[in-house]
Amino acid sequence: SEALRERWPLVPVPLHRSRLRKLHFNQAAELARWIARQHGLAVLPALKRVRATGTQTQLTREQRRKNLSGAFKLTKRGRRRLEIPIRPRISTDSHQPPRQSQ
Repeated sequence: SEALRERWPLVPVPLHRSRLRKLHFNQAAELARWIARQHGLAVLPALKRVRATGTQTQLTREQRRKNLSGAFKLTKRGRRRLEIPIRPRISTDSHQPPRQSQ
């Protein structure tokens, strides 16, 4: 796959601290570490859980989206590694063909 060829880092989804206390481990983080070892990839802790969310097992797609909205923030490492620079448009005529010189 493209992700393996291009050596994308694995970003495990963090649990809220109350859920982590209850479970004693984060399955996503454990799987990410195992897969990373098998394929020589990096594990990037790019997300921080900032809000607890309810279970999603019985939710629709839209309800899951709302449930997770605002639950994560990028960590400093995540921002340095994952942010994509966006260049401003130089002019509004950028899609116009070049003018012929006269």
